[in-house]
Amino acid sequence: MRVWLSEMPLQNIRNPLECDIKPEYRNNCPVLLPCPEHNAPVSGYMEHLKSLIRSWLKETDRTCIAIPCDSTEAWIAAAYDNLPEIEFMENPWENVIAKKKIYHGIRISGKNKRARIFEQFAPVVCKNWDRVTELCLSAREFERDISLLGR
Repeated sequence: MRVWLSEMPLQNIRNPLECDIKPEYRNNCPVLLPCPEHNAPVSGYMEHLKSLIRSWLKETDRTCIAIPCDSTEAWIAAAYDNLPEIEFMENPWENVIAKKKIYHGIRISGKNKRARIFEQFAPVVCKNWDRVTELCLSAREFERDISLLGR
């Protein structure tokens, strides 16, 4: 489903992804933003975007809204390295996974994120999913949202 920003009631905000750029955007945002002084993990912004999307959709009971962000990379680092507070790390791809040319036997081609590389990580992430959900709030929320759809 595509939702065009120009058709949304954004209360004088050009783009909802810019809600925290200026104080007047923050004050007019239709959903609660994470506190700018608080060092919250990415989940605060994920919830912000989910709330915006829910406000635009008429029916969301059978909808799982997944926000792509650094979560996938954090899940990989959690699965492989058991890193506590990985979701607080700025850019886990560059700072953990692509820091060297090889990450746990998988060749990393610079800063480029390629689907074939993520496909190679998937079996270990799945195998260690309990660890990933223990270390990553975004994984726990994703698992919860998916399980709610099955009810």
